[in-house]
Amino acid sequence: MNIDEALKSINDFNMEQTEENFISVLKELNGSTVLVPMKDKATLQPDILVNPGGMQAFPVFLREAEMPEDYGKNKDLQEMTMTAVTEMAQCMGTNGVLVDPFSSQFYLDKQYYDALEAAK
Repeated sequence: MNIDEALKSINDFNMEQTEENFISVLKELNGSTVLVPMKDKATLQPDILVNPGGMQAFPVFLREAEMPEDYGKNKDLQEMTMTAVTEMAQCMGTNGVLVDPFSSQFYLDKQYYDALEAAK
């Protein structure tokens, strides 16, 4: 995965939420390795973000620079493929995966996990 291309695709999608732009993001993320924040180094339990409405999202980052220092200071980052992330998110019962939640933000709802795998 080219991180700059992935960020461009996410930005394009956020500017114009078309099916074509959505598929472009999926193609960039398919097979990519992302950074997953773990609650602490001892348990390797992934951090889960919860919005005020109670929806749970599995956060991932394309690069460490996308994570605010105050958020990441007590987190251990693990590299995982997006396939592994979606499988873990599904097992944990989250509503989806949130890529770069504090910057560009791309939300992949759990109903689109198969579409991610099929994007080439």
